Amino acid sequence: FYEKYGVSALLVLLALSVVAPFVALSQATATKGAYLTVNPTTFAPGTAVLVSSSSGAFTGQAVNIYLSSSPLEAISSSDVLLASNVPLSNGGFSKVNVTIPSSTAVGTYYIKATDDNGVTVVVSKALTVESPVIAPSITLQPSSGYAGSTITVSGVNFGTSTVTIYFITGNPSTLQTLGTVTPSSGSFTTSVTIPYVPQGKYYILATDGTLGASAVFVISPFLAPELSQWDPEYRTTSPLYSIKSGQANLNLSFFGTGLPAGSVNSVTIYNSAGQPISTAVFEPTQVGSNGEFSTSYKAANGIPKLNVTIVGALASGVGYYAVFNIGGVNVKSAPFIASTPTNGLFSACMSSPSNPYSCTSSYSTTGSLSVVVQGYGFGANDQVSVNVVNGANTLTSQSAKADANGAIYVSISTTEHFPAQTAQVVAIDHLASGAIQQVVGTVTFVPQLTVTDVTTNMAEGAVGDTLLLNGTSFPVPFQASYVTITGSNGYTATVTQDSSGNNIQSSGYFAATNGDFAATSGSTTANKLLYIILPNVPGGNVTVTLYGATTAGAPVSISASFWVDTKLSAAYYINLKQNEWVPFVSPIQPLFSGDIIDIQATGYPAGVSASVNFTASVINAEGTNIMGATALPNGYLELILSIPNLPASVQSGFGPYTLVLNGASAMMMLGQSINTGVQVKILQPGVYASQPPHVYINPANITPESLLGPNTPGVFPTSYEVGSTLNLLGVGFTGSAKEYVYIKMTVGSQTPTYQLITTQPVTTNAYGVFTLSFNLPNESSYVNTGTMNSPMWTQVSYSVAVYEYNPSAVIQSPQTSTPTNDQAVSFTITPAIEVMPSQAQVNSTVTIVGTGFAAGETASVYFQITTLVPVGTAPVSNNGFFSVQVVVPAFSPGPVNIVAQGSSGKTNATAPFTILPPPPPPSSPTLQITGASTLYPGQTQLITVFTYLNGAPTDMSSISGTVLLPTGVTQSLSFLHVATGEYQTVYLVPNITGTYEVTVTVTASNGLSTSGSFSFSVIPKTTITTSTFNTTIFSSISSEIAALQSGLSSLQSALSSLASQTSSAISALSSSLSSIASQVSASFSSLSSRESTLEAYSLGALIIAFIALIVIIYGVFVRRRM
Repeated sequence: FYEKYGVSALLVLLALSVVAPFVALSQATATKGAYLTVNPTTFAPGTAVLVSSSSGAFTGQAVNIYLSSSPLEAISSSDVLLASNVPLSNGGFSKVNVTIPSSTAVGTYYIKATDDNGVTVVVSKALTVESPVIAPSITLQPSSGYAGSTITVSGVNFGTSTVTIYFITGNPSTLQTLGTVTPSSGSFTTSVTIPYVPQGKYYILATDGTLGASAVFVISPFLAPELSQWDPEYRTTSPLYSIKSGQANLNLSFFGTGLPAGSVNSVTIYNSAGQPISTAVFEPTQVGSNGEFSTSYKAANGIPKLNVTIVGALASGVGYYAVFNIGGVNVKSAPFIASTPTNGLFSACMSSPSNPYSCTSSYSTTGSLSVVVQGYGFGANDQVSVNVVNGANTLTSQSAKADANGAIYVSISTTEHFPAQTAQVVAIDHLASGAIQQVVGTVTFVPQLTVTDVTTNMAEGAVGDTLLLNGTSFPVPFQASYVTITGSNGYTATVTQDSSGNNIQSSGYFAATNGDFAATSGSTTANKLLYIILPNVPGGNVTVTLYGATTAGAPVSISASFWVDTKLSAAYYINLKQNEWVPFVSPIQPLFSGDIIDIQATGYPAGVSASVNFTASVINAEGTNIMGATALPNGYLELILSIPNLPASVQSGFGPYTLVLNGASAMMMLGQSINTGVQVKILQPGVYASQPPHVYINPANITPESLLGPNTPGVFPTSYEVGSTLNLLGVGFTGSAKEYVYIKMTVGSQTPTYQLITTQPVTTNAYGVFTLSFNLPNESSYVNTGTMNSPMWTQVSYSVAVYEYNPSAVIQSPQTSTPTNDQAVSFTITPAIEVMPSQAQVNSTVTIVGTGFAAGETASVYFQITTLVPVGTAPVSNNGFFSVQVVVPAFSPGPVNIVAQGSSGKTNATAPFTILPPPPPPSSPTLQITGASTLYPGQTQLITVFTYLNGAPTDMSSISGTVLLPTGVTQSLSFLHVATGEYQTVYLVPNITGTYEVTVTVTASNGLSTSGSFSFSVIPKTTITTSTFNTTIFSSISSEIAALQSGLSSLQSALSSLASQTSSAISALSSSLSSIASQVSASFSSLSSRESTLEAYSLGALIIAFIALIVIIYGVFVRRRM
């Protein structure tokens, strides 16, 4: 026994010795004193952050970095890997860039690092991931460009500490500081220079050590030949724009920035059509980590260059370019020209400055002119003029000198503006022998309207902002009339006044002679720019159109795009004591979870469902919409909602909560979540002494602030009828507590009385919120506070009172439970009556039930108006109830009002009632009798009677009938009921000819009777004479029978022959057939003797039947046998 289990124990110990090291690895702990630092510590999802560790924190060669929601010193399967195999130096690392995933939810997180041995796990201090709308953020303008360019960095939601701006390459050794800036009110704008690094995506991080944000900047490569058009410092006195055409193995140098790092593998030359036409050779060259060629040669601008030799000869032309393959990445260079001088046989073309690779014959611009004219084949070093002309009018002219190869590259850029027109671009080569000119193309100056928000200085702004409308290349002359602004939903707002309230048309806003709008001088009227106020229009892209006319009356309209941002215009909460909407206080409004607020915004996108989130550092929750989920067509949004269940702001990270409007228009995009700037502090529920809770009665019956105005009573109804459903929303109570809800009744200064609504308490949720629905019980509207002889009727005020369960009280009541001092809108009871039934005839009895009347008074009931004598009276109970039966007085049929008047003089109520007309007098029945019109003696007549009452088939109480014979004798008829309103009888006609008269009398259930009659004729039978028969028919029948007789004879012979070979049955059949044939023959003889008689026809038919029988027998017996 001991040997067996001793060996087993040794095996278990051996197994544990093997497993133990792995268990230890999965539960690694931090090295004592090791730490991680993260910069920044508060940021939005998607932010790039810098992570560093203390020296000697790890024992391995590299670490993995994780994002975790747990502070435990262990790595779990839910942790997110941010970086792997980060190399260590002296057991630590410094400023490693990692990016927080954009899908990370708001909350508290930790950065963890573990070395490759899994022995140590180091955890950072708590980090806060905030909603992007309240977290710091930066924007870059522009967000892409060349290395060495200057950009603008703008930040919001920062603090007051100095912010450092870093350029992050992902490699700690190349982390560069671009500058520092101190925010003002949490915002800043500064300029920085992009360092010289290879092309790619880089992060720019702005951080004050705690608050931080990052944005992406994309560096594009720039590669250009060393020619005067790309390096202005190259050959300034004698520019060179080209290489010699028609000559092989020419040298051309290239410089670049932002190039991809790696070896230059190849260089290929392409023409303007994108076709490769030559290779180039060069010395082995690398592009360094700074994105530049690693050569000792410098271009005139100081940037390293690479000399290449173009192997093939290039034909004269423009738009040549080189493609460098660097580290497997192709980079396209700026274009160059190939040219050889000629004596006036030049070729020139026009290009857009943004695309000098290709030429165009027409070009559109507005205001000033910016165009490139390039060409080849001019005389070497000739003077060349480029003129822009419209008829005899020269708009602008520029001279240039052709290079030694006869090429030109002329960039025409004017500051002068021109009105709407089309002009020609002409190139002139001034040869010694004379000038030669060529039309290069046409330039069209197109009217352009520009709309600028003076607040944002962009074509983007909010409703109520002031907009500047100016333009270039307007037709001359032009005078403005009005402006329209049209949203994507078709909604259009028309603006006829400028920002000062003056009429636009009468103020005289003209275009200047150079086409600029509006003229600020030279005019006899406005002489100022046109400003308007942006009216209510939906958010998103809108079209702004300026309408006007020339002095000749020709209409002109010029449009521009503008982006309307959503903007919070107001926020209100409810003062329940005053029943009023009250504006939010600044900077933070204290409220409870569940409280109702009114949010108003302008510029909200059309047709979009709106919602509001309440966002704090570690929580983000959406409010519950009560009213107004979408904006009006003009973009005005009023959203009434209740605050979601939120932790009180007494805890760190839970407030103040910022209101974030979702689905909004912002930053030239729809569907955005914008920070409204409004903040709410969530109060601790259950603090009844200083923070009384709120009870909302029928929140769905709320009146929006826009219909009421601020600080004006009337948010909720203040009067209800008995039986009305009251839906309660209680907020600010102790969480998860039992609350007793009472109707509180107050009469003047008397002590309030209470009526318990439900026998069982209602339980609040964890945030102190409850809901409850009930029907308002019978209560009086007034009570007598005087005496019986000298009454004084005082109105009763009602409210909802909530008392909290007191565990120390045996019986819960307002005197023993814990008062909550809740606030609710007080209301009164409105007297009401109900009439049952709601319609009746004169002299009918109806019941009148009244509620909400004054306790103890007498209610008098009247029809239509108050008269001296009521139709009924009833005493009113202490809870305002009465019931009385009255007889409907003699009024004309139609709608009337029943009025109940209280004897207190304070109460009355009306109810609609309809007096029905008296029933119509009974109507007599009607009947219809049917039968055959002609009969013979001995036949039967079927007589049917249909009976009706008020047009509908109806059974009668009784029915009787007689028939009058031609002899004057009367016989009785009895009828049988066969269906609703239908009766029948059968009459045997005697052997008496003449006219018979049938009379029927019916009596309906109302006692009224009706009689009706019906007649028919009886005629004698008619004897048919032989002369009436058609001998032709007889002849036809005779011939048919003769043919059949012949066939019968043949059939008989066949059967006789068959009988000798077959059974006795066939023999019998043959014998029978012989007998039938004899009968047919005899019948035919008889038929012949009765020619032209009725009997002949009957006999013929009989013969035919015989023949048919024979055929059937033959088919059954003979055919089957064969």
